[in-house]
Order: sequence, then C-alpha cells, then structure tokens
Amino acid sequence: MKILQTPVRFRPFIGGVENYVYNLSRGLVRLGHEVTVLCANEPKSEKEELMDGIRVKRLPYIGKIANTNITPSLPIEILREDFDLIHAHLPTPWSADWSAVFSKMRRRPLILTYHNDIVGAGFANRAAHLYNRTALKNLLNRADRIIITQPKYLRSSPYLKRYEDKIVVIPVGVDVERFRPMHSDKINNSIFFLSVLDEFHRYKGLDQLLRALVPEEMLANYYNRCDIFVLPSVSKAQEGFGMVLLEAMACGKPVVCTDIVGVADEVKTKGAGLIVEPSNAEELAEAISHILQDRSLAHKMGEVGRRLVEERYGWEKVAKRVEEVYEGLI
Repeated sequence: MKILQTPVRFRPFIGGVENYVYNLSRGLVRLGHEVTVLCANEPKSEKEELMDGIRVKRLPYIGKIANTNITPSLPIEILREDFDLIHAHLPTPWSADWSAVFSKMRRRPLILTYHNDIVGAGFANRAAHLYNRTALKNLLNRADRIIITQPKYLRSSPYLKRYEDKIVVIPVGVDVERFRPMHSDKINNSIFFLSVLDEFHRYKGLDQLLRALVPEEMLANYYNRCDIFVLPSVSKAQEGFGMVLLEAMACGKPVVCTDIVGVADEVKTKGAGLIVEPSNAEELAEAISHILQDRSLAHKMGEVGRRLVEERYGWEKVAKRVEEVYEGLI
C-alpha cells in the first residue's frame, strides 16, 4: 500500500504530532507499506531523504499562520505523488485541507487523525474560530475515517459529535525499546530558574534553557532519573492524549495526571499512578507526596505501568490498528 502522510512538519522538528507521524510511519514501513511524508522544511534539513524507510519530502514555506507553516508548493507536490490514500493531521490546517481537496480529486480515501481542537489566543483564537466554522466542517465531511486518540474527545470536542459514525478510537503509542527501565545515576548537579510562566515573560528565555538541557536523545535517561512523572493537564481542547505519560510509564515510573489525559482511566484502574482533578493544586500536591513517601507503592506502580504499555501501546500494535482502518477503505 502506498501511503501519503501530510503533517505540517516532521522530524527533526520535535512535537507530539511529529512524534506520532514518525513512529506510525515507521511501524507501517515495517508492515511492508510504502510511506511518503510531505511537510514544511522546518527546521531546515535535506529537501528529500529516506529516514528509517520513510521517504520524506520537505517543502519551502513562506511564513506561518499561528502554528501552521504555509507551503505554496504543497498542492503541486500532492498531485505529483502516486498514493493509495492520504493520511492528514489536525490541529494544524492547510496541509489537511489540501489533502482533502486532492483526495477527492484523485478518488482516494482520506484518513484524518484529529489530535485535538484548534484553539489559540488573540489573533490566533479569532483565526481558529473562523476556521472551525467554515473549512473544518468541509474537512470533516470529506474525511472517510477520523481517528481520535481517546474516546473522551468525542464528548468534549464541540466539532466531532455529528461525525461519530466514521470515528475510530486508536491511541498513540510508545517506543517500548527506547523507553524502558534502565540503570541511571541520580542527578548531582542542579540548576535553578525562577520566572512567571506566561506569554509576557517569554523574554526570560526559558525555552532556550530547556533546549539546552533536554536533548531528544537523552529523554529516556531523564525519565529514568526521576522518581515520579507528573502531567497536570488542564485543557480538554488542547491535550489530545499526553504521549509523554506513556514514555514515563514505559520507563517504569509511577505517574500523576488529570483525567483529561488519554490513558488516565487505565492508570487508575490498573494502578499505575494517581489521577487528580484539573487545576486542583492541593490534590496534586497530596498525590505527589503520597507516592514519594511510599517507595514500595511507587515501585509497584512503575511495574504496572510498564506492563500496560507493553501490552497495549507499543507502536507496532498501534500501526497494525491503523493499517486495518486503511485496508477497510482500499
């Protein structure tokens, strides 16, 4: 099967959607499919390359609207490609909208992974509101299948309810070989940074500090060095799943999260961590303290979390489920 993926960006850009598309595509290649990715050339890389069996074509862009790169050559590039289906991704439009146009023109199925709602602040919020009232409806109507990563999103999103008949729930995955329990020395050196964390204090440079301290290739080591992983997400519209929680669990770490996170129900029922109410700092503090003060409990939670991701969330299993969606449309 020839699969065309059209995310707005791709590796080496680091982000949740980029990670999803890379690992899903790699899994599909291992299942014997041909995968091509069309994306913006950000950060600037080779214009065309083969990455883990994935053919990647990077296109020049003229700027951004909110978080979406505008790639004028995308329509032409889609026309040039030979594909059996297109797999597009939201919440960054443009690529997804052009994918819908040419999937219909070429009479090929369109699969859309709806990671989360399109929202923003200021001008970006006004642009998102306009898009959601117009182009989004057209995109959802044209999609043959819509993949969401957790069932709660069907209830919380104001845009998905009328499309329930073509929605499939398939979670994100985790690389259980890369993210695994390993021996790691505790951190001896410490750095202290203090600032208000809002848009008006971006000039403090926290983003640059984080880039300097957290290289992508060291993530598994950092997960293993911690005692507990916390993801206190507060926005149902913006938190599509919470992939980092799976990575921490794969490393055998107990977790604390809110019920917004996609794997929250299983964390609770299996006993891999604790679930707290969103925006409840007191409950969050109690959950963290409870786990940190009970080493036996923390160890047990970590083991449960590792078993859970091995059984349900390996990328190979996720890719196989997506493959079944594809085959049902071809």
